Amino acid sequence: MNSNDINQLILSLGDPINLLIGLTGLIAILTAWSVNKALNSMKVKMGIKPKERKGWSFKSLNQSMWDDVPMEAERDVLLDHNYDGIQELDNNLPPWWIWGFYMSIAWSVIYFGYYHFTENAQLQDAEFNTEMAAREATRADYLANAGQLVDESTAVQLLDEASLASGKAIYDVNCMACHAADGGGSVGPNFTDEYTIHGGSISDIFAVVKYGVIEKGMIPWADQLNAQEIHEVSSYIMSLVGTTAVAPKAAQGKLYVPEVTVLSDESASLEE
Repeated sequence: MNSNDINQLILSLGDPINLLIGLTGLIAILTAWSVNKALNSMKVKMGIKPKERKGWSFKSLNQSMWDDVPMEAERDVLLDHNYDGIQELDNNLPPWWIWGFYMSIAWSVIYFGYYHFTENAQLQDAEFNTEMAAREATRADYLANAGQLVDESTAVQLLDEASLASGKAIYDVNCMACHAADGGGSVGPNFTDEYTIHGGSISDIFAVVKYGVIEKGMIPWADQLNAQEIHEVSSYIMSLVGTTAVAPKAAQGKLYVPEVTVLSDESASLEE
């Protein structure tokens, strides 16, 4: 067992769940002893003699744990108190209780020394800060890669300058040869007019770029571009609609009319 295993063992002993399990087990054992003790007392009062056992027995163990006097000797420890007929015995503290008290003191010393004077464990505030830092790193990593989670079903048109600039750079390298530098079209269709062959929404364009159009000679760009890059170049292509090309290719496909969301009177009033 190496030092890491020992550290993990000590940490597991201090875990609230493990402590609760241990405490529950101890209470169950003490309850069983108490019940057995009460049954033995009832047997003595009823005149039932316990069977004699040789060597070790539960009775001897019970006696060593409780260190109480037998029923027939209770007068020797009877105090001169009487509360409405209730009398008090001056029994010794049970050894299990005394040893439990000593063990709790020893455990508190070990706990204090381990958590406050070594670097092997962290206090609650330090543990909290460490966990929050790890979660923040995970969150930052997620946000950094969130763009890779987009697909044709979740894509929305990007309008910020950084995304459009990135999309243009991707377009210039991969799309310009077939669609012209200004999007006017060449081998491929014209992007500057309002006519489309496969749909003009961001989802439509994203899907065409991603999966390609094999029968038209367009390859699936998903093999060369990641999801974020496809999203950016698709948004840039949409931004070319309505611009003026030097030598625009004749319109192809159908006129694309963007869907317009009609607000209800209630929604319109909320917008205002």
